[in-house]
Amino acid sequence: MEAPADALTTIACGHVDAPPARNGGTKRSWRSRWALVGAAALATALLSGAAASGAFTDDQEIQETRETQTSLGL
Repeated sequence: MEAPADALTTIACGHVDAPPARNGGTKRSWRSRWALVGAAALATALLSGAAASGAFTDDQEIQETRETQTSLGL
């Protein structure tokens, strides 16, 4: 996998004598990643539930829809 990266570096920057820098301790733990995934899933579920219940719909819009359905005989 390093050969394509080296080739792209050579094309973009010219020949570089120094070896590429290694990832030195910036790894995240799996626990924090799973916590982030869980928080995103919870937020998505709460927002989709609120949207399905009509929490983001204006009451005036609902009233106009009901009046239109009544006038059309629906």
